[in-house]
Amino acid sequence: MCGIGVVLYHSRTAEAAGSATTGIPVHALQRRGPDAQGELVVGRLEVSGYELRLTAAVLHLRGRACQPQPLQSAAGDVLLWNGEVFGGGVAVADGESDTARLLAVLRAAGEAVPEVLESVHGPWALAYWHAASRT
Repeated sequence: MCGIGVVLYHSRTAEAAGSATTGIPVHALQRRGPDAQGELVVGRLEVSGYELRLTAAVLHLRGRACQPQPLQSAAGDVLLWNGEVFGGGVAVADGESDTARLLAVLRAAGEAVPEVLESVHGPWALAYWHAASRT
């Protein structure tokens, strides 16, 4: 089972923006996924007033190779995935990473992301950042 963590910082003042921020330490999630760990920061507190820290640890169970997370698309969308797709509305081929496949499906879904997630069969939890809408 993988580990995911999300921390959102928000500040409207320069004083608070100048203070140090830290996310969930990658080592804190390592036992949840010893095969790969990573962190991605979206936004800059001192510029936009917000900073989103996405942290992941991966236990490789599916696909030919371990898919490091957070997984980011070329458009800037980000997926933290903890689970396994057992079918439903997202078809995952043998040897394919369900994480990479799900990010591609979510990216193509546009505003239908809730419907895609409703169709996923299997145990899962996720965090998904849609860069275009900043949600």
